[in-house]
Amino acid sequence: MLFKLQFLPRQGKQIHSTETGCQLIQSLPEVATTPDMTAQWESQLTSISNKEVNYKSFMEPLIHALPTLIMSSKARVFSGLKGLGQSKY
Repeated sequence: MLFKLQFLPRQGKQIHSTETGCQLIQSLPEVATTPDMTAQWESQLTSISNKEVNYKSFMEPLIHALPTLIMSSKARVFSGLKGLGQSKY
């Protein structure tokens, strides 16, 4: 989606962030932008696929954290994104 909306264009093998992409990252709560969050999720998902951890132990903390994350996102000002990334249709 970030590529489709051109927030992250590819230049050869490299991925760069546009001004819109930078504004998006700055508009999100910090917990949603840490690079290690994805790595932690990938590690846990690998453990699930290896039957070392069950799915419920992965999902429960996310389900409990989601309302707080949503409230935090709603409280932020998205003025830097106004009119950007909208569908052409």
